[in-house]
Amino acid sequence: MILFSLSRTNGGHGINLMNRTLDYINGDTLCFGCGVCAAVCPKNCIQLKPDSDGFLFPEIDFAVCVRCRRCINCCPAGQKAFRLTLRQAPEFFAVRHADPAVRKASTSGGLFTALSDIILKRGGAVAGAVMKEDFSVVHVIANDAAGRNAMRYSKYVQSDCSRIFTPIAGLLRAGREVLFTGTPCQVAALYGFLDNEPENLYTADFICHGVPSPMVFDLFRRDLAARFGAPMVSFRFRDQQRGCVPMRIGAEFANGAHYLEDCEHDPYFQLFLSSILNRECCSKCPYTKVHRSSDLTLGDCWRFASFAPQWDDNTGVSTLLVNTKKGKKLFEDAAGTLEKEPCSLREVDQHYLHHPGKRHPDRDLFFRAIRRHGFAAAQSYIGPRPFLRRVRGRLRKLFRRDSA
Repeated sequence: MILFSLSRTNGGHGINLMNRTLDYINGDTLCFGCGVCAAVCPKNCIQLKPDSDGFLFPEIDFAVCVRCRRCINCCPAGQKAFRLTLRQAPEFFAVRHADPAVRKASTSGGLFTALSDIILKRGGAVAGAVMKEDFSVVHVIANDAAGRNAMRYSKYVQSDCSRIFTPIAGLLRAGREVLFTGTPCQVAALYGFLDNEPENLYTADFICHGVPSPMVFDLFRRDLAARFGAPMVSFRFRDQQRGCVPMRIGAEFANGAHYLEDCEHDPYFQLFLSSILNRECCSKCPYTKVHRSSDLTLGDCWRFASFAPQWDDNTGVSTLLVNTKKGKKLFEDAAGTLEKEPCSLREVDQHYLHHPGKRHPDRDLFFRAIRRHGFAAAQSYIGPRPFLRRVRGRLRKLFRRDSA
């Protein structure tokens, strides 16, 4: 796996071509790394390559490009992007699966399982993110419950969905129903690729905190393997062995060793919650709004005990935003396996339904340190910022302001 082939901060032919690509597609305002530009290109002249932070970016072979502008028209950050549809105000629910076993096999209540079960029973397919044997995260299509189950748990790392758009379009043309789950920008990319909203397509995004770097996750995983002295054989970002709260990372190793640590003590979780791992564009995301382009929006329901105390068994509860009539119908079809409580935005509100997370002031320093010293350097960026780093950050801001 090539992690350091391109850099958006260093010179060279690769970076110049990447910048030219982004300027051509979207004016280099944002790039979500969805890969829809590569999927839609009729000449296959766009490749996704990781930058020095481990995030995928497109690169166009302009010698082959015919300037058809399909990449521009479907880009969720471009001038002609599929924009957020101003849906009617969403309905809000707290929801959980009626089967405790399903809840324990899920991240937050098992709602995704109930919704996808309906699609699968009707002969449809489910598209979502899975963690492969090499621990990379990609979007795949599942036609049965076994394939769908691999999509259940949260993956706090950016997924590669670039190869999923064309197969989904084929399923939809064949008349099959498809449930697509992903980040809000990935949903927007799919709509851009299709250039419409097919009736047999259902989309579910989630309340997104931002997408962390695959490179940092890979370094963290390797650091754990070195610490336990054996290759890692399984990993979960939200291990449910002891319940869903507090959130815990769990891993198993070939020598039988186990790792289980909660979000207050696991270094990767602490970095994730601080947003320092996120893709650059996540701090400017236009999709962090109550009005969504998806049919349904899922998330954790943290304050359910105030209006549904009977559910307080630490097996998880989902927040659900019903954004469209089509989404409402799918939710109603799944109601037989669900327990639900109508609620208000105030009762399930989260910051990321209104604003993107702030760019961490030490993001550039963090990635520079990680590249040089590996995951061992991460410890310096956990917890409160040191005084000298705060002072230096303020001086850099003043310098940039005076230079403008």
